[in-house]
Amino acid sequence: MINRRLTSIAVLIAILFLSIPAVSAANPPGAGDVLINEYVANSSLEWVELYNTTGTDLDLSGHYIDDIASGGGAPKAIPSNTIIPAGGYYVMEFSSFLNNGGDNVRFLDPAQTALDSTSYSSSTADYSWYRSPDGGSWSPTESSSPTKGAANPGGGNPPGPGDVLINEYVANSSVTEWVELYNTTGSDLDLDGHYIDDVAGGGGAPQAIPPGTVIPAGGFYVMEFTNLLNNGGDDVRFLDPSQAVLDSTSYGSATGEHSWFRTPDGGTWSGEETDTPTKGSSNTPPPGVGEVVINEYVANSATEWVELYNNTTTALDISGHYIDDIAAGGGAPKPIPAGTVIGPGGFYVLEFSSLLNNGGDDVRFIDPSQTTVLDSTSYGSATAEYSYYRFPDGGTWSGVESDTPTKGSPNVGTGDTPWTPGTFEVRIFDVEQGDSQLIIFPSGYSILIDVREANWNSGAGAALIAQKIRAITGGSHVNVGILSHHHLDHIGYAGYGGIWGLIETEGITFDKIVDRDAGVWVDGLNGGAVDGLCDPDLEIEWHNAGTSSGTSRNWICYATNPANSNIYPIHELAQLGSTTQIDPPDTGALVEIVQVDGDGVTLVDGITPIQGDHTGDATPPSENDYSIGLKIRYGLIDYATAGDSDGEYATSQFGYTYNNVEAVLAGRFGQVDVLRANHHGSNHSTSQAYVDTLNPDASAISCGSNTFGHPSQRVVDALTGTGDVYLTNYCTTATDYTGTVIVDGDIILQSSDGVNYTINGNAYVASDPASAYGMDDIVINEIMPNPNGSTPEWVELYNPTPQDIEISGMWLDDIAGGGASPIQVPASTTITAGGYWTLDTSNVFNNGGDDARLLLPDGSTVVDSYTFGSSAKNRSWYRTPDGGTWAGSMTTNTTKGAANP
Repeated sequence: MINRRLTSIAVLIAILFLSIPAVSAANPPGAGDVLINEYVANSSLEWVELYNTTGTDLDLSGHYIDDIASGGGAPKAIPSNTIIPAGGYYVMEFSSFLNNGGDNVRFLDPAQTALDSTSYSSSTADYSWYRSPDGGSWSPTESSSPTKGAANPGGGNPPGPGDVLINEYVANSSVTEWVELYNTTGSDLDLDGHYIDDVAGGGGAPQAIPPGTVIPAGGFYVMEFTNLLNNGGDDVRFLDPSQAVLDSTSYGSATGEHSWFRTPDGGTWSGEETDTPTKGSSNTPPPGVGEVVINEYVANSATEWVELYNNTTTALDISGHYIDDIAAGGGAPKPIPAGTVIGPGGFYVLEFSSLLNNGGDDVRFIDPSQTTVLDSTSYGSATAEYSYYRFPDGGTWSGVESDTPTKGSPNVGTGDTPWTPGTFEVRIFDVEQGDSQLIIFPSGYSILIDVREANWNSGAGAALIAQKIRAITGGSHVNVGILSHHHLDHIGYAGYGGIWGLIETEGITFDKIVDRDAGVWVDGLNGGAVDGLCDPDLEIEWHNAGTSSGTSRNWICYATNPANSNIYPIHELAQLGSTTQIDPPDTGALVEIVQVDGDGVTLVDGITPIQGDHTGDATPPSENDYSIGLKIRYGLIDYATAGDSDGEYATSQFGYTYNNVEAVLAGRFGQVDVLRANHHGSNHSTSQAYVDTLNPDASAISCGSNTFGHPSQRVVDALTGTGDVYLTNYCTTATDYTGTVIVDGDIILQSSDGVNYTINGNAYVASDPASAYGMDDIVINEIMPNPNGSTPEWVELYNPTPQDIEISGMWLDDIAGGGASPIQVPASTTITAGGYWTLDTSNVFNNGGDDARLLLPDGSTVVDSYTFGSSAKNRSWYRTPDGGTWAGSMTTNTTKGAANP
């Protein structure tokens, strides 16, 4: 049975509890906490809006809205339990309270003491008086568009010249034209009464920006319209309320749905339209993984900070990204403010407190979604006011903290480990897109090759290499300096940096500087003044040169001028084939100059040498192809480096030619243990034939972020096909680096015995090339199957190795199991290193197509073969270069017993 008496008591208790007024947990406002924010005095329904300026809910119970003191209407009481939310609004409505012709408006506390007040002298029907922005100054004029219970129009001062810029626009659209404005400042700005217009004194009427439009700090505003901008060209102008021009641009034509844009936001106008407009958002792209990196940070300080560094040559937008500590724990991620752009090679610092632990933590740079980590590092402990840092900027993390942080500026110190006496070292420095190497023999004898600069007027590269020399060697002296060739990314610009800066500014001394013979300064040459001053545009007598940049001209003016006492007495020209010009005293050490000034290399015609003065050629040879090549040996370790030498014949889009220097280099180098890839792994260098001949166990590529596609996929594939590949950096996104080692720093080879060596900790054993080659290395190099008249057929063999190889008893044959009888190579037949041997034949090859095969003396093991098609009279099938890929067609330029075209 239901107990009705108990049920009735429960209902009564519930009613009693519901009838008890709720007790507010909010405090009443103090002076300035709640302000009169907007009001309409001339309307059938008058109203006053209050605005809570604080970050806390406030209780308005018992407060009042009133007009003039000691007169007018009775104060209007705000109901009990009225809460105005943090940063929110409360509106009170009434009628016949405020006078149309002028009155006061007051906000009173429960004792009717004024907490805020204002006055007006007149009021327009249904217009409002308002503060701009909320809680700010009173607008001097009324608004025809009241914002009852919502944010007021305005929000800052109007923009001055340069504060707000036209940032992007679409002029040709089937949907809607639009113009995007960008606020370059750190403050909200009021665009009320401003205009977007086309050509002055004509075109369409200016388009008014609506009242109450605020463009946020570092933000965007987009105005849409139709039929204002002409597809065939027009002006775009941003005008102030008086229609004076604040910013303008123009265009010659507009492609449908494409935009013209600045990059970065507020920067220079692009040279062409984009088919991917970024309406209302940044034109500046966000960073990808590794493009903006954590560069330095202080974790133990009252003000902690993290410095980011832009590794690229493009401005990047890091708005809305975060700095965080350990994932899924620790403090809340710290947001990077809107409108934050980090320039190319630039820095950005975010300060905070109590995020990073003194005893060890992670530091992470993450994207706006907080799902992708763009860069991260960690530390075990942090010393007060010390920083962890990369060196150089964007490079390898230092193993120790610095007591002199460089917040927002380039990092100093190298983090290099000193050279250990008795050790052979090759250090390929991480200098981004350029080259610099330091080789030290066990005795301490040292060789520096190249000093990269990024810009013609920069000395940063010289400063970096000087620091490294001092940190590694403990001094400021290098025995030999070598200029591989005269390009900015290898020697810098005399008068500013590079080799010049190392000598003249940084105080590094040398016993000798070995240079190529590009030319010499002749005072008064070509009409120049005889004044003892070098005119780089007139007074250079060119010896071996193609392209002739300012880098080369300025260097020659400096190095060949007797007045320059720090360089002239020690400047020497490289001696081809010398093993004594660079002469370390160590047992088992040898440095051979295997190439200089393009010796033995011809232009594509196969006849004209690239040596000599080609500066007047319509398409001159590249400076790259005059690079010095060095074979450096210690014990059994052979190391090959040859600047930017090319490995093919081609014409550059920049108006110079690439030439096949590697065809000559390959035979002079022979097999090596370690190869520094030519020309940063350019697609024009480090050919498959070159790699096959040198056959390295390990290769190194020096490069940085670049737009040239270095290193090419072909080069990486060729090098990984023969051994391990080390790169100083992740250099281009166009290449798949699978199977390589991205060092993100210096590549360091070390050996204490000349046999066993390491590269960045990975162990190798050097091979003795004297026993590395045999008959199976010989290749068929050229075939003449259909000669004129009674001239014999012939086959040319080529030895791509660095040692002589005896081929006595080998066999030459045509198609297997048929055709002519095999012909045996006579006894005592040897092909010299990099040399040729030809065999004349008769009626062996079919003119309509056949095979050519080279077999070992056993008569069955095929060493090499080539199948060819129908053969024209007196033409040959050939590899290019020697030992390389077979050409796709025959040539009339037959080269029996000599280098192929």
